[in-house]
Amino acid sequence: MLLYITSGKPRTAQQKSDLMQHGTAQLHQELNIPEQDVMFVIGQNSAEDWCFGHAQRADLYLKMLTSKQ
Repeated sequence: MLLYITSGKPRTAQQKSDLMQHGTAQLHQELNIPEQDVMFVIGQNSAEDWCFGHAQRADLYLKMLTSKQ
């Protein structure tokens, strides 16, 4: 099983390791997936790499929301 996780904010190596260990253990416990069959890829990016609809970049949308306050 390959899990690809996209993270918007940077995580420490320890946080990534903890996630991988916990996720692997849960998949084995709940779904009986062998631990050696679980792979992770964690990719990082920023708000400018996201679009949540209407073809508008997330960073511009968030900037617009905060300027209205």
